[in-house]
Amino acid sequence: PLEVARGCIFKCSFCQYDLIGKKKHEYIKNYDNLREELIQNYELFGTTHYLFSDDIINESIDKVRHLHHIFTNLPFKITWTSYARLDLIWKFPEMRELLQEAGATGLFFGIETMDANVGKLIGKGLGKDRIVNTLNYLNETWKDNIIMTGNFIIGLPQDTEKNIYNTFEWLSSNECPLDAFDLIPLNLRRLDDGRPMNDIAMHPEKYGYRTKEVINGKMLNWENNNLSFERAIEIHEDFKSSEQFYQKNLVGNSWLGRITNLGYKEEEVKKLIFKKKTADESQNIMSEWKEKTNEKINLYKKEII
Repeated sequence: PLEVARGCIFKCSFCQYDLIGKKKHEYIKNYDNLREELIQNYELFGTTHYLFSDDIINESIDKVRHLHHIFTNLPFKITWTSYARLDLIWKFPEMRELLQEAGATGLFFGIETMDANVGKLIGKGLGKDRIVNTLNYLNETWKDNIIMTGNFIIGLPQDTEKNIYNTFEWLSSNECPLDAFDLIPLNLRRLDDGRPMNDIAMHPEKYGYRTKEVINGKMLNWENNNLSFERAIEIHEDFKSSEQFYQKNLVGNSWLGRITNLGYKEEEVKKLIFKKKTADESQNIMSEWKEKTNEKINLYKKEII
């Protein structure tokens, strides 16, 4: 993992990360230093694959152009995965080629909802048509090359159970260009948690929520006119136990580096992610990776002891 920039220029109502709402070009690593770091890592360790841990790798077109210039002028080729905003690619279509040429091999999009009205309430109002069109636009050149992962949230303001199930059906279909996805329950932390709070947790009534008791000592048990936290968990478990989920979801892009660390080649892992699989085939592949992981852990323990 390597961090190019800290924080996020956006301030989505559900987000609980540090340094949200920063200004553009703030808290960004000096680009000469970044280049030197990449070269040093290559010379010392042979590192050519990274997980950039930035909240958003493509927070501005200027940042993407600078990264493209650095990465394409290294004396060796790197590949990387990171988190990205889909709406910024919709706004700046040239990012598609810039990111690919810069070595992107997997991007995680926090899409959160397909409903435009719900999206506007949380700060992500791209809407279904533009989401689908942008993903298809990316798939024209990224197909079988760059892993596209999408995240969605169960229980956003004014979202309905019907919308969520419709989203799941689309995500599971062949029409959806995403290579992996997840739908997770909305997480609201208690006010005295000690960590950053999102705006929904701080002002639940503003978004139509009622908060009840604390669950597991840290999360608020919430409900609104459409859903409750308990029901959101049930829906999530329903999706995760379905054949449809594992037919498409082997792993998301952020796991690519972890799997290659087990001794697999990057292209080999990508082929497994891209190819059509049954749920059983996906489970068998993941079981093999878990076994390899345990072997690595045991070997590490043995060497340390």
